[in-house]
Amino acid sequence: MKIKCSWCGSWINDYDEVCPNCGGKNDNFKRVGTGVPQTIEELKAWAVKHNVPLRQMQTYIGENYTGAKAFGIYKDEITGNYIVYKNKADGTRAVRYEGPDEAYAVNELYQKMKERMAEQKRHQSAAGRNINRSNGPVYLNTGNPVGYENKPYRQKPERSIGSIVKYLIFGFLGVQLLAVLLPIIIFLVIRVVDKSPYSGYYNYNGSMYYWQDTTDAWYIYNYDADRWDICYDDLENLYDNYDDYHIPSYSYDDYNVTDFTQSGYYVEPSHSDDSDWDSDYDYDDDWDSDWDSDYDWDSGWDDWDSDW
Repeated sequence: MKIKCSWCGSWINDYDEVCPNCGGKNDNFKRVGTGVPQTIEELKAWAVKHNVPLRQMQTYIGENYTGAKAFGIYKDEITGNYIVYKNKADGTRAVRYEGPDEAYAVNELYQKMKERMAEQKRHQSAAGRNINRSNGPVYLNTGNPVGYENKPYRQKPERSIGSIVKYLIFGFLGVQLLAVLLPIIIFLVIRVVDKSPYSGYYNYNGSMYYWQDTTDAWYIYNYDADRWDICYDDLENLYDNYDDYHIPSYSYDDYNVTDFTQSGYYVEPSHSDDSDWDSDYDYDDDWDSDWDSDYDWDSGWDDWDSDW
């Protein structure tokens, strides 16, 4: 994607090590977090380490797969460029990235793989919670005359050592729950006191902006290039009066901008408080990315009609 050179103000590629116009160093050149695969071979090794079902995911690392419904990355031996692609349901190809920066290309597919795996886990977790609770109350036959309804029979619980133990256990769990909720409560209090914008979309002076808490930065949607870019404009009025421009319920149909979370600038709140790509935001070793081989991949949860 295009960014402005901090030396001469020219638009350059974010993967240029130096500005081709003035020769100035590109401060945004390093973009890979600690633990993130930087080569195609490292991405393959990461997939093996975490038991990633590449074939079920229809993901092809190091292969120019031409069939429908596929994600992949490969190196074009003629141009020397790395190409990250998605083949949609109708067989057409959307190229996510094509260029000489292997680390950048690998990171694009790597982030998409993690996103898809997290989505699968969410669906499977929700399905596992749908427990059949069809057992109803037991009715006691009281021999009432015709016309009277029997009442549900509930046996009075006995006071026993077992019940006392259960009360102690529940009390202990309550303390643990409080320990979990307390940081959330503190966060909400800080959020009320903090007057900075919310992470989200803002419609200001005919343009669409996104404020990201984790990077403390504004991003503007480039309609001509169909992408998000870092915004360098003076947005003091927007910052001070963000409530007037905030969009609480964004939808593509209403505003015709792509989801910011699908852009290369998005940083998950739990992994980063730094806007630089070379920050330690990923913490891959701590991320629960292993795929449980007992579960089959459901490709029906993938949106094969979108560009990415």
